[in-house]
Parts: sequence; C-alpha cells; structure tokens
Amino acid sequence: MKKIFHPKFLWALVGLVAVGGIWYIYALNHSTAAPSYTTAKVTRGNLVVSVMESGQVIPSNKTALQVSPQASGTVTTIPVKAGQQVNAGDTLATLDDTTAQANVVAAQNSLATAKNSLAQLIAPPTPYALTQAQDAVAQAQRALQTQEDSNHTQLQQDQDAVTQAQNAVTSAQNTLNQAQTTTGQNVSTYYTKSYTDVSGSFVNLSAALNDLTSFMGTSLQQNEWFTGYQTYLGQNNALLTDTQTTYTAAQAAYATAFNDLQTTSATSSQTDITTLVNDTVNAAQAIAAALTDANNVTTQIINNPSPTTNFNYSRYVFASTLNTMHTALPSDISAVNGNISTLTTDQNNITSVGQTNTTTLQADESALAAAQQKLSEAQQTLSVLQNQTIPASIATLQETLTEKQQALTQLQQGPTQLQIQAQQIVVANTENNLQTAETNLSYDTITSPIAGIVSAVNIQLGQNVSSGTDSFDLISASNMAQLTVNEVDAAKIKTGDRATLTFDALPNVHENGTVTSVDTTGTVSQGVVTYSVYVSINGNDPQIKPGMSATANIITASANNVLLVPNAAISYTSSNSKTSTASSSATGFSTAARAQFLTHRAQQQATPSTSSATAASATTAATAPATIAQPAYVKILKSDNTVTEQPVVIGLSNATMTEIISGLSEGDTVITGTQNAKASAGSSNSTSSAQSATNQRPGGTFIGGGNAAQVNQYRRATGGGVGFGG
Repeated sequence: MKKIFHPKFLWALVGLVAVGGIWYIYALNHSTAAPSYTTAKVTRGNLVVSVMESGQVIPSNKTALQVSPQASGTVTTIPVKAGQQVNAGDTLATLDDTTAQANVVAAQNSLATAKNSLAQLIAPPTPYALTQAQDAVAQAQRALQTQEDSNHTQLQQDQDAVTQAQNAVTSAQNTLNQAQTTTGQNVSTYYTKSYTDVSGSFVNLSAALNDLTSFMGTSLQQNEWFTGYQTYLGQNNALLTDTQTTYTAAQAAYATAFNDLQTTSATSSQTDITTLVNDTVNAAQAIAAALTDANNVTTQIINNPSPTTNFNYSRYVFASTLNTMHTALPSDISAVNGNISTLTTDQNNITSVGQTNTTTLQADESALAAAQQKLSEAQQTLSVLQNQTIPASIATLQETLTEKQQALTQLQQGPTQLQIQAQQIVVANTENNLQTAETNLSYDTITSPIAGIVSAVNIQLGQNVSSGTDSFDLISASNMAQLTVNEVDAAKIKTGDRATLTFDALPNVHENGTVTSVDTTGTVSQGVVTYSVYVSINGNDPQIKPGMSATANIITASANNVLLVPNAAISYTSSNSKTSTASSSATGFSTAARAQFLTHRAQQQATPSTSSATAASATTAATAPATIAQPAYVKILKSDNTVTEQPVVIGLSNATMTEIISGLSEGDTVITGTQNAKASAGSSNSTSSAQSATNQRPGGTFIGGGNAAQVNQYRRATGGGVGFGG
C-alpha cells in the first residue's frame, strides 16, 4: 500500500502543533487588560480619635480628690473655705498673674505682627511698591555701571603709572651710568697727575736728603760734622738734638716713600697710588723739618762765636761744609716746600673727587632704587586689579543688583506656596504661643474639676506655692468611674478629656463624663504597669451602683474642618524605584513643623483644668500620631486616567479616615484599590493599599469600636498598642 505521509513530515507537524499550544497557553496566562481602580475623593470634615478603657464605679464618699496648682506663684485670693460646696469650674484660689498677663499681651502683639506679615505677603503689590522696586533695580544698574566705568578708568591710570615708573627707572639708570663713567674719568685723571707729581718730587727730595747727609758728615764718617757742631755749640744743645731727631725721621720717611715708588706704577690701583702720595707727602714734610733744623744750626754757628771756646766757626774743619750748606739748605727748603704744596693739592683732589663722586653715585643709586620701588608698587597695584576675575566692588554691586531684580520678580509674581506656608506656620506658632500664654494665665486660677465639697484648704493668703502643691482636698458629690489603664494609653489621656460611659449591667444607659485626674505613679503587677484614671459621671441615674463594671470611650484628640482620605489610600512605601526621602521635601512641610502644628492644635483643644499634667498630656496627645512621621504616599488619579504618586504629610487617624496636613487639595481623586483582570480566565486580582497601610504602620494599633474584652484581647495579641476607638 502506498504511504500518504512521510514520517519526517508527521513529526514536523506534531512539533508545530506543540509549539502553537504552548504559545497559546502562555498568551492566555500573560495577556492582561488595563487595570481598574477603586477611588475616593479628598473631603473636608471632622476627625475624632479615642481610647476605650474599662473599670468600676466607685461611690462619692470614697472619691477624695487633691487639687494642686499648675503654676507657681503667690496666693492672692482664696474665695472658699472647708465644708463649702462647689461646682465644677468654680474658683478655689488665685495666684499673682502680673507676669502671665504681660506674657499674654506680648503674645497677642506677636500674633498681630505675624498675621499682618501674612496679609502683606499674600496681598497684591501696590503700584507704589512696584515703582519703588523698579527704581531700586535701575539705581543698582546705574551704580554697577558707574563702578565699572570707574574701574576701567582706574585700570588705565594704573597702566599709565607703570609706564611712567618704567620710564623713571630707565632715566635713573642712565643717570647712574653716566655718573659712573664721568667719575671714572675724573678719578683716573687725578690719580695719573698725582703719580706724575710724586715721581717728579723725588728729584728734589733726593737732592735735599743728600744735602742733609753732607751736613751731618762725610762718606767716611757720617756724623763727623755733627760731632763738631756739638763741640762748637755744646753737647746738650737743644737745637742739635732736634736736628738729629728730624734727620733720622726724614731718612725713615724717605725710605718708605721710595719703596712705594719702586713698587707702584701709573697703572697701579687707586689704593696703591693713594698710599704712594700719602707716604711721599709724609717724607717731604719730614725732610722739610730736618732741613729747617739743619739750616737753623748753620745760621746759629755762622752768626755766633762758640759759647764754649769763644772762637769763630772758621777755625773749625766743618767751616767749608757749613758755608756750602748755608747756601744750599734754604734752596732745598724752598724746593721741598713746593713739592709739599703740589702733593698736598693732589691729596685733597683725590679725597675731594672721591667724596664728590661717592656722594653723586649714592644719590644716583638711591634715585634708581626709589624709581624701581615705585615701579614695583605700580606693577603690584596693576596686577591685583588685572588678576581679579570680578573685582570686589563689582561683585558686591552685582549681588545687590541680583537681589533687587529678584525682589522685583518676586513682587511681580507674588509669593510662592512655600513662602505662604512658611508664614502660615509662623502664624500658627504665634497662635500656639498665645494659646500657651493664655493657658499659663488660666493656671493662675485654681478651679474645682468636679462638683463636690471642699474638705480641706491647705494654703494661705500670701503663701508662695509651686506647681503640684497639695492645695485643696475635695469630695465628689457624684459617683465616679475608676479605670485601670495601661501605660501606653495613660500617656494619651489628660485631665479634662471628654468621655462616654457604658455599663455592662445597664445596656441602655449611656452617661457623659470628664477625666478628673490621672495617677502620676503607676502600679506594677506581674511586670505590667497600669495607672488609675478617674472619670466623673455627670448624670445622677439611680440605676448606676457602686461596683458596677464600666467602659469609658475617652476622646484623646480631634481635628475639625480638615482634609480627609480613606485609610486605604495611604501607603508608607514609594512605588518609585528610588527610595524616597521624607515627604516634607516635596510638600514644603517639615517633620518639625508638623509636630509644632499638631502640638498647637492639641493645646487649642485642651480644656484648662487642675491637673498639673495637662500641658504634658496635651503635647503627648499631639505628638502621638507623630510616630507615623515616616514618609507617606498617596496615588492620585488624574482626569486623563494617569496615575501620579504624591508624598503627603499625615496627621490624625481613626478607624476609617486619615487627616492630610499637606500634599493634597480638596476634591482630588485618590486610589484606594487596584484590580488587574486576566484577559482569558475572567478572574481578578485585587489589591488594596489599606492592607499595606495596616501591615506597615508602625506599632500595634486598634482602630474602631468594640467592647473592653475585644480591646484587651487585641492588646494581648499585639503586645500592647495604641487603641483608636470611635
């Protein structure tokens, strides 16, 4: 029989069918339709947060209450006495409130200023303000242009100063060079002449010294004639003694000068020539002195007979020499004196020209140094101006112009939302300060928290009391509920909080009440800390008996006329890939500002009472929701069906709703749930951010109504948490 299909073809067909089936199943499981959302509107309304506590009714005669002031001061009035019946709110005593009154006035003034600033901020600018801002910009522009022109002029002046200083340095250098050249020429001329004069003088000096030697003796006996002179005039003749001394000095001086002449030439250094001139002058002066003494001896001998023998000199052997010297010595004196005059002039010329040249050169060198210093200063001044990227004067005026332009732009555009919010926070803070001041003023009046009888007055007029001083003892006129409260809830309850009471034995009876006191010291039992909280029962229903079990729903916080969203809309993690920072960066409302806002609102809601813990409790109640100060996010559904994640700042929460402090506007549409439908199966996957909110919100939280057993069961399951009721 003939085969219709080849086996290979059959296997290929089977594989194709298998691939198609797999693809079909994958498409069924992964094809999705557009998601659908559950939404809600952002609304404005009131929000109440409460805790539910249980206890027992106690009789009035067992309800002794101690009343203490919440402030320190001097007691000014005590309008009640022991045994007197009072109503809740009656004045028991007053303290000096002078300081508190002044603080209220100051806070009122600060609030008025803050509100005025806010009004000015949001008010449109007046034509006069715009004109002033525009004029300020124009004036800043003119000042900047003037300074730029001045800087340009200064730069040109500094450049000119450098050029002038450079020219002055060149001129001073040329003057110094010329002086050095001229000085060298003058000095060379004088030194050449001095050397020539010295060389010429040695002719006369040598001849004169030879004559002196002949006067003293012969070549065979140097002092032969001088001995004869001593015989003629006497051994102790002073003139002969001086002659011998000056002759010896002349020989020595001549030898020194002659030695200099032999070692010095016309090309020798100026120092050597100066030495030669000085030594030659000394030799000439010494020879002149010896010639004078010898000539005086000759004259005395020739003109006078010997004092010892009374003979004439002609009888002595030295007569011929004496006659010769009598003629030669005066001629030698004249010639040597001429040499002395010439050489002394050379000395003076050398000294003078040296001093003159030194003075001239020093002056020229000083002038050059001064010119160089002035050039350096001018260059430095110019360098500072040139190296400035933006001169300091220009930078300052540019900053001023920028500030004026920004001020004009801000005035024209109006304040930003952040600026308005910042000033609103300032107003809120000043309102808070005023509320605090008024609260502190109210603390100077001690009032009765309950209706009852004053059993004891423990203070006196004029006494200085401090906060917490036991001032009055009261006995309640009605039954009260004594509640046992765990430490978490006790931190939220404060004196004056309103409460609604129910009774297990009386299901149809509901009474209003007020927290009258909270124990300041807890009781520890099996490791659990509890506090007693006392709530007055306002009604006098005779069915309510001491010992009955009572449950009190105590309002711990509330917010009126605030923005609200369902709890399901709140998420505490961002869906963006990047980890988000605190939501305050996006909303312009910092965590600190949020805490201040909540504290302020709580203090506004707090009813002044006699409990010293009121202020602390108000703060605690306000900041308790601040434990949720982690970033919070809400998804907004836009009109074009696009979804935007918005960081928000949240406030109080109860069983269903959460307060929005910042980040949303009334009427915004928020997503509370998402449904993703599979295209094939028709089944749906539904998620709600409420689950995320419940699971991720920090701390155990009971939200909603319920009896005491339910509350306690929840606390045991969560390890103790915050109970939000109502």
